[in-house]
Parts: sequence; structure tokens; C-alpha cells
Amino acid sequence: LETCAPRIARAPLGAVVTGKPHDGTTILSNLIQNAPGLYAGGELGFLAFETPDAWRDTPYFDQFLAARRKPGGWGNVTDAGLESLLAAECHADMYERLTTASPGLRAQPPGTLVLDKAPRYVCELDDVMRRAPGIPVVVIHKGPRSTLPPGARRAIDGEAFRRDVLVVSYERDLV
Repeated sequence: LETCAPRIARAPLGAVVTGKPHDGTTILSNLIQNAPGLYAGGELGFLAFETPDAWRDTPYFDQFLAARRKPGGWGNVTDAGLESLLAAECHADMYERLTTASPGLRAQPPGTLVLDKAPRYVCELDDVMRRAPGIPVVVIHKGPRSTLPPGARRAIDGEAFRRDVLVVSYERDLV
């Protein structure tokens, strides 16, 4: 699989978006995909796993199955299309096969690149970047203060907040 990593630069993967759940990955990917030539049909998670066939036993695969029957997104990928994705030699091949398997992606202008958004990637960022060298990765992080109700944010002394809350939060997140 390591020999496949350089092929990702020629694959139709334009960028990766990740971050902790509820940090804004969906809105960020929606904003980014407004750039011409990028398309995100929903969470993929291809790069979270060492091999394409390992994707089958994941929540991302289950979400993909559930979403394929709904309008929009990647579209109604056939069972044969799914098997083709899972039989891919490597991740680069998997993204290439998605361009023909996904009706949503096929409906885009020729040359459109995939925007792969998956919050889980943030937990395995080193592996994701190893599997997709040279592909831009955007990581969004919402600080703990932004999760407080608006009135509480205004009532907190900024210095005390940084000293007491942010440090504790970051230390807890890093453990």
C-alpha cells in the first residue's frame, strides 16, 4: 500500500476536512465545496483505514449505505459500485472509482475533485496524511469558550477564562 501513496496526487481527491464532532466540519466543508471543481456528497472516511476493503466494517460505510437512498449527496451508488470501491487496490484507486460509482459526483463537471470530510480523521491525522501525501488537510477546532451560552461568554473575564478553563480543556483533550 505504501507504493500507492504517491498515486493519491493524481487521484480526484482535492482536499480533506476534519475536526472534532460538532466543531463545524460540515459547515466548513459546505463553504469549501462552493469553490469551483470541488464536491462533497457527505462523509466518506476512506482514509481512516489502512485498506479500502476495511471501510466495509465501519460506521462511515453504514452512513454511506443509509445516505445512498436519499436524494443528493453521493447518490444511489449501486451494489456493484460499492463492491468496486471496496475492491480498490488502494485509496487513490478508491477515489477514482468513486467518480464513476457516484451519480452525485458524475453529475458534476468533468474534472471535479472530491472533498472528503470525516471528523474521525482528526484522531488519526498522521495516518491520514501518510495515506494522502500532498493533499490539503483542513482541521477545524472550536475552543471551549465557543460552546458556552452567549450570556456566559460575555460574563467571563477573558484572562481568568484562559487561565482556568482553556488550559484544563486542552490538557484533558491531549490526554
